[in-house]
Amino acid sequence: MKSLTRMTRWLGSNTQMQFIVMGTGIVLGVAALGGGFMWYRMHREDNARQAFVQAFDMLENARSEKTEGSWNDVEQAFRHGFNEYRNSSLAGYFLVYESQALLEQGNHDQACAVLEQAIDYMPYSQLYDSYSLRLALMQIDATDPQLQERGYNELKALAYDEHNALRSMALYYYGLYYYNQQDRESAQTVWNDLFAAFDGETSPWVERAQAKLEYRE
Repeated sequence: MKSLTRMTRWLGSNTQMQFIVMGTGIVLGVAALGGGFMWYRMHREDNARQAFVQAFDMLENARSEKTEGSWNDVEQAFRHGFNEYRNSSLAGYFLVYESQALLEQGNHDQACAVLEQAIDYMPYSQLYDSYSLRLALMQIDATDPQLQERGYNELKALAYDEHNALRSMALYYYGLYYYNQQDRESAQTVWNDLFAAFDGETSPWVERAQAKLEYRE
């Protein structure tokens, strides 16, 4: 007991040791806080995965059973998952499939808005270019002229973005945009860019463009 009292008095009079003890306490506190945050984050991600799997099962059932109102249930399930886990790594993917459910219900313009929101949540995803291209094509097919214009501009940008992993696909669809409007000359110009950019490479999009140009109605 006397030893403990002497130690306490020594610590109280030794400024250097006070700082050491204080520093040790801070380090331990930060470590505990960090460990608690990591546990919370892992728990949140696990819950998000479970919610996503449940919603995706509903989507698969809606595809196979085709019962009335099933796609609305799918939409609500993915929206609920996003609202609950918007800070998880799956936030954007909840929105992607909510957008799909909206499309299945014929809510095209709303589906575009939700997919655009989804892309904002996945700037570093390997699927970023894929969803960006999908959004551009959906916007072109929208009923809102402003959305159509935005889709056209985005498709053109993706077609000429050398860093776009799906550039060949984007160039094909950009040319197809003109082809479907009976503007064969503009389609030829775009597809010539496709042929030049991917000369010597095997690409299904090059083959599709060539087949379109060779076809005569």
